[in-house]
Amino acid sequence: MKFLLPLFVLLLCVTTKSFTQSNLSDYSFVAIPERFDFLTEKDQFQLNSLTKFLFDKHGFHAYFLSELPNVRRCDGLWAEVEGTPGFIRAKIEVVLKDCNGVELFRTQEGKSKDKDFKKAYYESLRTAFKSIEGLNVQQKELVLFDEPNETEEPITKKVEIESTDNSIKVTTSNTFAEQDQKKSHRNIPQQKYLSYSKANKSYLLRKTSEGFSLYEESSSQAGDGLLLIGKIEIMDESKIYFIDTSENMFKAYFDKTSNLIIEKGENRETYTAVN
Repeated sequence: MKFLLPLFVLLLCVTTKSFTQSNLSDYSFVAIPERFDFLTEKDQFQLNSLTKFLFDKHGFHAYFLSELPNVRRCDGLWAEVEGTPGFIRAKIEVVLKDCNGVELFRTQEGKSKDKDFKKAYYESLRTAFKSIEGLNVQQKELVLFDEPNETEEPITKKVEIESTDNSIKVTTSNTFAEQDQKKSHRNIPQQKYLSYSKANKSYLLRKTSEGFSLYEESSSQAGDGLLLIGKIEIMDESKIYFIDTSENMFKAYFDKTSNLIIEKGENRETYTAVN
């Protein structure tokens, strides 16, 4: 009897994990708010961006609410991040709900004692996501809502119209997502090492298992003359991120001549490939 009880608990854990993995993979996207309730500003500390990035990394199709294409609400999951800010310890849990608000999954609690708020939140969030990483979720393909007679209310993306003189310019809140989907995955360099230049400085791009590492070449820096600038992680054809050494995240892409372009708000940094 003493032997059977631990075995029963183990089988229950394995079954629950398999069910959760299958259940979450049955949905086609996860929606993330652009401001969490325990913070005061939109994407404060880039925590919402990090949440989106981590969901993408672990098999989900992650969208901010303003980026969602024309989809059915109940095809997706709805994410919340619950946080407890504090001077002694920051705590974070990630919660996934269905379209009716029913909780489907809650991560372990991520904790950090770092006194820097941003570092504490990042460490706590990454720890919480270890619960999701172990599920090996692979969400199914996104299905767009295009039937006019459907009874369910679709989610539509926000459209802004600007009129200037005789022209009309239409932009959407997910403009970058639509643009970078058009940028071919074939543009991503296949070489193990690539040289770049920007503002009269030389850079080295080194291929890694998750993407690339970007270094500045300088004899006055590290012993090997290379200073790490950041890393590039490639999720799929349309999701490429540049993460600098302070863990700030920016969208990025390679053009047809292998130049690296990093989008920082309204500004673009271009690293020119050197043949």
